[in-house]
Order: sequence, then structure tokens, then C-alpha cells
Amino acid sequence: MSFERAKQHFLQGLAELQAGALRDAEASFEAALALVPDRPSTLINLGTVRLALGKNAEALVLLERAAALDASNVGVWLQCALLQQEQQRLPEALASLEQALALDAHNGAAWSNRGMLLRDMQRLEEAAASFEKAIENGADAELNAFYLASLRAAQPNTQLGVPDVAPAVVPIFAPRSYVEKLFDSYAEDFSGHLVQALHYQGHQRLVQLLLQQLPPVSQPPNPKPFRRVLDVGCGTGLCGALLRSHAARLDGLDLSRAMVEKARAANLYDQLFHADAVAHLQAVPAGAYDLIIAADVFNYVGALEPLFSAAHSALAAGGRFCFTVEALEPDAGDMRLLPSLRYAHSQAYLRRVATQSAWHIDGMVQAPLREDQGVLIAAWYVVLTNN
Repeated sequence: MSFERAKQHFLQGLAELQAGALRDAEASFEAALALVPDRPSTLINLGTVRLALGKNAEALVLLERAAALDASNVGVWLQCALLQQEQQRLPEALASLEQALALDAHNGAAWSNRGMLLRDMQRLEEAAASFEKAIENGADAELNAFYLASLRAAQPNTQLGVPDVAPAVVPIFAPRSYVEKLFDSYAEDFSGHLVQALHYQGHQRLVQLLLQQLPPVSQPPNPKPFRRVLDVGCGTGLCGALLRSHAARLDGLDLSRAMVEKARAANLYDQLFHADAVAHLQAVPAGAYDLIIAADVFNYVGALEPLFSAAHSALAAGGRFCFTVEALEPDAGDMRLLPSLRYAHSQAYLRRVATQSAWHIDGMVQAPLREDQGVLIAAWYVVLTNN
């Protein structure tokens, strides 16, 4: 009798879940579970509903219980791993991924997740091998090649324990899918996390360096020093808030749609674009802007030549191009993709590319950008003028 009643609640919960009635579905699955406590299908569906409701910790308890009762469900192990990693239970997350791969050794997504987890655990050799397995088993080749390159490009192969393997080819920029997903996930608390947790100061230092280069403010009727400004990688508007009073028109651009919506809510910008920076700059009329600024954006770009060229065309004569890049030590080449999945650039490279693209260097100073696990990350703060 209890089983039949539980079945009725379970089927009702499935119908409510399909209809998007999450609260009702949660109540129905709870009722089914109270009658038959150890049914994996009920535990999984209730866990799925609670996950959709943002109750991640409660969902994990249910999914771990389901996995203990029925160890044959690959999807449950994968979801457990993601939630355990979210709670910084890294050894347990790795164990869950190992369970999933024992059931399905050709699951490319599981190999990719394993690589990211091992990278976070500083087990770099195993992480690199996992990204190779991910590619072999059909996971996103561009994305996993990027992950692999971040490990192999940052240190000699002998340090990875694989001296017979050639270094991975370093992509010239981060995959768009990676950047979009990363910042879509950060959008909800981006400013708070960046400024408070990472002590980010790039926007303030860059705008301060820019304003130091300007002559005294002109008199009315044109009191603002910039006619039209483009804030590249505008995020939630950290730079925009500092520039609004200095710009007659302020546009923002970001690769993340969620960030664009956050910036729209801030009501700082005259127009917002969800677009790639190079594509946008190449599409606008020549001389469209007299200031292009990009704070903490080009760390997702390796080769800067296309950006420098596109910005030069989009700026009016005498216009300024201001940006930050993470600083690379002088003897480490032009640029490097780091295990943090961010690029760093050398001062020599910046000067060479600026000269080749006919920019005048108004300012180039090194200063702290943010913290990473308590370590200060240095950046180059650059102001160029379009000759």
C-alpha cells in the first residue's frame, strides 16, 4: 500500500517537474520519499529539483545517498562531483569522477572535469593527461586544447613528468565559449567578488593613469574631455562608473550576455553591445571613438596585434587606447598562457606591438592588479595615443 501511494506521489512529482512547478514537485517527491525512503529514482529527482531551486547542499546529500544505493548511474556521480567541488571537497569530487569513469571510460566531459579538478589540486601531470583523454573521447577539442596548453606552455615538459611530449601549441586567445561561460557564472556577484575577495584595483589605477595624461578640463559648452568612449569588457560597470562624468557618450561591450544585462541595470551606459571586441571595432566607422578602455580584459587574449590594429582604426586622431595586461617577467618571452587560464605579456612585447601599430606610448607602468590566493598579481597599465 505504501509503495503504491509513493508511486502516485512520484508520478505527480514528475509531471510537476516537467511543467516547471518546482515547489510542487519538491513536495510530491518528499511525500514519496517519506513512504519509501531508499528508492534511488526518488532521491535523484528530489535532488534535481532542489538543485534547480538553488538548494545545492541539500541536493548533494540526496544524490550521494542515491549513489550509495545504486552505484551504476554515471550522471549521479558526475553531479555529485560538481557539487562536491563547489563545496571544496576536492578528494571526494575526484573519487566521484573516478566512479563515473569506471562506468564510462569514454565520457569526454568527465575526463575534462577530472582535468580541471586535478589542476585545482596542483596535480598538473595528471591534469594534462586527463585533458588529452577528454579530446580523445570527443569533448570540446578547442576548449580542452586550451586547458592543456595552459599547463604545458607554463613550464617545461620535464616538470610535468612527460619529457617525450612536445609542448602544446598556445592558442592566440581564450575560446569564446570559455570566456562567456566563465563571466556568465560570475555576473551575479562579480563586482563584490572581484573587489572585496580578490582586492581588484585595476579599474581605479587605469582610469587614474588616463586622467593624469589629460590637459585641464575645457570650458562649456564642451566640459567633458571625451566625446565618445567604449568600455571593452565592461562587466558590471566598474570602469563605467569612473568614466561616466568624463564622457559625453559612454558605450559598453562585453562577451558575456549576463554581464551586459548587469551593466544595463546599472544605467551607466548610453549603448551596450554583446560582441567580440575585435569584430566590433572592425565594424564601427573609422574614428568612431576618442577613448577605448579595457581593464582586466586582455588577460584572455594572447596575441594583441589584431586588437591594436582594430582599436587604431576605430579611434579618432589623437584618441587614446588604455588597458591592462598581467605582467610577464622580462626573460619569459612575449606572452605566456598561465595555469590560471590567463595570459601574461612582457613590456618588450607591448612596446614592440605599439610601435608597429603606429601608437604613441603616453604611459606604461607596472603596479598591482589583484590578488590570487593571497599573492599580488602585477600588471602593466598602458595608455597609448593614436598618432
